[in-house]
Amino acid sequence: MLAAALSSALALGGAVGAQAVESDVPPSTNPALSEHCQMNIAISVDLSNSVTDTQLAQTRSELAGLAQALEGYPLQLAVHNFASNAPATSGPSNSPLPLTSLADEAGVDAVGAYVNGIQRPASAQGGTNWDRGVAAVAASPEAYDALIFLTDGNPTQYGSPARGPGNSTDRAVMDASVRSANELKATGTRIVPIGVSDNLSGQALADFREHIRQVSGPTEGSDYYIAGFSALQRTLIDIVNANCVSISLEKTGVLATGDRGVAGDTVDYAFTITNDGGVTLTDVTLADPKPGLSSIRFGAWPGAPGVLDPGQSVTATATYTVTDADVAAGSIENVATVTGTPPAGDPVSDDAPALVALPDPVPAISLEKSGALDGDEIAYTFTATNIGDVTLTKVSIADALPGLSEISYGAWPGASGVLAPGQSVTATATYALTQADRDAGVVENTATVVGTPPTGDPVTDEDDVDVPVPQAPGILLEKTGALEGDVATYTFVVRNAGDVTLRDVSVTDALPGLSAVVYGAWPEAEGVLAPGQSVTATATYTLTQADRDAGVVENTATATGTPPVGDPVTHDDEVELPVAQTPGIALVKTGVLEGGELTYTFTATNIGDVTLTDVAIADELPGLSDLSYGAWPAEAGVLAPGESVTATATYTPTQADRDAGVVENTASVTGTPPTGDPVSDEDEFDQPLPQGPAIALTKSGELDGDRIRYTFTVTNTGDVTLRDVAVRDGLSGLSEIVYGAWPGVQHVLAPGESVTATAVYTVTASDRAAGGVTNTATVTATPPTGDPVTDDDTVRTAVGALAATGAGSEQLMRLALFGGLTIALGAAAVVLRRRTRA
Repeated sequence: MLAAALSSALALGGAVGAQAVESDVPPSTNPALSEHCQMNIAISVDLSNSVTDTQLAQTRSELAGLAQALEGYPLQLAVHNFASNAPATSGPSNSPLPLTSLADEAGVDAVGAYVNGIQRPASAQGGTNWDRGVAAVAASPEAYDALIFLTDGNPTQYGSPARGPGNSTDRAVMDASVRSANELKATGTRIVPIGVSDNLSGQALADFREHIRQVSGPTEGSDYYIAGFSALQRTLIDIVNANCVSISLEKTGVLATGDRGVAGDTVDYAFTITNDGGVTLTDVTLADPKPGLSSIRFGAWPGAPGVLDPGQSVTATATYTVTDADVAAGSIENVATVTGTPPAGDPVSDDAPALVALPDPVPAISLEKSGALDGDEIAYTFTATNIGDVTLTKVSIADALPGLSEISYGAWPGASGVLAPGQSVTATATYALTQADRDAGVVENTATVVGTPPTGDPVTDEDDVDVPVPQAPGILLEKTGALEGDVATYTFVVRNAGDVTLRDVSVTDALPGLSAVVYGAWPEAEGVLAPGQSVTATATYTLTQADRDAGVVENTATATGTPPVGDPVTHDDEVELPVAQTPGIALVKTGVLEGGELTYTFTATNIGDVTLTDVAIADELPGLSDLSYGAWPAEAGVLAPGESVTATATYTPTQADRDAGVVENTASVTGTPPTGDPVSDEDEFDQPLPQGPAIALTKSGELDGDRIRYTFTVTNTGDVTLRDVAVRDGLSGLSEIVYGAWPGVQHVLAPGESVTATAVYTVTASDRAAGGVTNTATVTATPPTGDPVTDDDTVRTAVGALAATGAGSEQLMRLALFGGLTIALGAAAVVLRRRTRA
């Protein structure tokens, strides 16, 4: 129906001419269509005046049907239209349909909706303008792989606005058409016109062929097509399927394993079918008409049986039995065919021939040799097989491996030394490993079999087998050490503990200061040890202070040997040689008194044999200044054996020290050895302090009427504290001596301190007669050490004679008042003394 509609439509508007026109513009080569199914295709529909309403309806129906037929193809379809202009009208319904995917129903519906909406132009605009139809596609912003150009006849117009004869083709029309086609080709778009032959016949069809080949290319059926309306849809599908539908078949045929191409042997055929197109194929079948071929057996299908998606494959197999005729022909040849059906269009197929050449009968023999190692013995097995087509005689196996036992044959299939085609015989032999084999890590040898055919030279085969011999290279080092004084002597015993010979055997010991390693006698060559062999070496080492400090010499020696193959083997042995430690430290403390300050000197000495750290001197004498260390021999706080450090401190003796007459105190020193508890020492130093105890007494007396008031001032004029300070006065009639306030404790005076005391004496008549009172007072005190100290002071107080007894009342009153005051003062003194004593 589509074909009929398009056929009628394309006939409308066609040119009527008597002779084709050759363009002056050389046509460009039509670009090849890309070799893949994923294509962007534009269809441009001729809507010239020749298209009737019925034909337009048919055109719409057939283009929509085309989209439906191609649903699921990986295509994008754009639809353009033209008449005198492109698009044919300026209405929105004729605006080009942009590229629309046909992968699903939505895109198919969009194409159907568009083609059902396109309209013919007015009659005045109904010419056939190939130039504008192609140019409109070239001007599109979209890129197309191909333009399917549907037209009903020869061009009659060109340009925009359209001009030209209108009912015939001239050179200007063709020049413009070819020029526009060249521009589109330059973008890589292949132009594939389809001339609908329903409206083209006779000279018009001949002219059409000449005109259309200038627009596209010279080859009908490739560059352009001539098709009736009824074949239009099939033609379009064929164009698409040329890129989208493909199936391939690969077929191989080989004689079955072990077969020699004689009658009764089997040929194995293998088939591989691949969908190498872009759409799914259904109803995939494989046919091979070879008489005698077994049924074809398919492998697993990727999906449903008989269905292959793009890129999918399926395999199949069949077998065939060789006949005498095949042997006579020397080969077997046959052809298989695979067929698959695309979603639209005709089925596709592919043929694959296979030629299996049959070899000429030949004599041949094979040998298979194997070996199995069990302990130190290899058991060899030899299998000789007649793999030819004739009987062999005098079959024998030889193996030249030195030390191999005699070859022992098993049962022969027939006569001894005779093998018919396909027959075999087995033989065995044994071999004992040598040390050279162990060292090599493999036993390599080759066996040979020979057999004599009925005619011709003997046939042979050989097989070599390499039996790996496991190697277990190993080396063992035993290191010991003995210390004598400051020298350590190390002994190294190196033994080959593996099963292969070792070369370049050596001992290394990275201990700094170690002497060169001296080897004893080697069992054989120097540096070579066979399995189980040993060599002894020695070296010496002198201890360092660091070793003493560590209390041990730790070091590791390494023995190395190189096996016949593989990396060197090594073994380490570590020896920890204890080093005795005797840590010790000594402190000497001295002091010098100069003026009022005592300067101490402390000397700390490491008297042990290990380094001491955190060396510190302590002296807890209150008032001692901070210790000031002199220069350390090295790092502060560290003394190596025999090293010393000196420190000083100052101290100002206190009054208590003066009273004691000596400053006694002890200093200590500590140091931390590398191991064990800290060591310490202490030293005591007693600094004598000279003492000068002394006391002074000053006494004075003051006469007041008939009484003398004595004042005693006692002062500690020495440099030590005095106790039991007391004033005595032997004057008869003197009152008790009353002390004033003591500076501290009663009867105790520190150097420079004083106390005052008083006493009262009543003058007697004899004192008056003597004209004065003379007496001596003494002070006594006890120093911290030694005898008491004393001092005395004598004072004479002058007194005058008494006046006449007939004194006036005023004088009597004064005497009475004085007497009363004296009694009151005496009572107060008694009370004060009692309180003091209490």
